[in-house]
Amino acid sequence: MVSQGVVQTFDASQKAAMLQPTQDANGQTVNEQVIAVGPVASQEAIKQLGTNGGGFFNVNSAHPFENPTPLSNFLEMLAILLIPASLCYTFGKMVKDTRQGWALLTAMTLIFVVMLSVAVWAEQSGNPMFTKLGVDQTASTTQPGGNMEGRNSVLV
Repeated sequence: MVSQGVVQTFDASQKAAMLQPTQDANGQTVNEQVIAVGPVASQEAIKQLGTNGGGFFNVNSAHPFENPTPLSNFLEMLAILLIPASLCYTFGKMVKDTRQGWALLTAMTLIFVVMLSVAVWAEQSGNPMFTKLGVDQTASTTQPGGNMEGRNSVLV
């Protein structure tokens, strides 16, 4: 995670100079901003493996310091699936027939792929009620199409 740019430090924050100074509510000029940091990479790995939710910055993995690249996004989604998949194999070992574990994993994977396909199709198709209101939901260079704006996914 650190190699992908996820922050890992014991500092609570970092100060950064602003490119364009602004004014606060009191009319004071603000030249720097305070950016929250912390031991994010190590906590992110624990969160994803245990599917504990929330995240260090309280937005799951939508914060750019928790999930900065497509590779980190893929690794985090893979981590979410590691424990459920390994438990299928563990079940097979416990009943002393690993074929049952593989059969269980195969059934779970098939159900997952079918339901994922339905969900992706539905999200990319858009909302017919929005079309009636004149909202453009077609895919373009600035819009991914359908309801996919802002989605945290490597499938599209």
